[in-house]
Amino acid sequence: KKLIFFVGSENYKGVLSMLQISKRIKDLDLPVKIIWVSNSRSIKQKINSLSLNKVIQIVEPLSRNKLIELIKGVDFLFWSTTVGVGYGQIMLEAILCGTEILCYLPVGDAKSLVKEEYYKNIHEILERIKGDSESKNITIPEYMNEKILETKHLNLLNKILKK
Repeated sequence: KKLIFFVGSENYKGVLSMLQISKRIKDLDLPVKIIWVSNSRSIKQKINSLSLNKVIQIVEPLSRNKLIELIKGVDFLFWSTTVGVGYGQIMLEAILCGTEILCYLPVGDAKSLVKEEYYKNIHEILERIKGDSESKNITIPEYMNEKILETKHLNLLNKILKK
């Protein structure tokens, strides 16, 4: 069974897309389990009303250590948003953990991070989940290298302190 990890409680953070994908996974009877982190009562009710309980397992928000452990243990992280919310820390954590990201229609800064390595429709995502297409290769860009960022921050602090 393939495992997909998703964190989200708001429609603009990929919830509607994740529900669409879940319905297709159920309809196609794919051997996939979605681990969805949320404490939203309305999402739990929606999953029940759509009879997606066999596809989706809701878990309560986790400590950082448990979250990282979970990210390392799944096949995919699903990431999507309809507003420019930046890179998405969970996406960067997945990259560092070596977990493949199913990035769906990114906007804003996230699009510059993933470049063209994202999924443009649900069919493409399902093809990847089934193993019928190659993975998208999303990596942390050089400008986000830890040493480079550390140096930039130190330089900035030194400028501020000298004034």
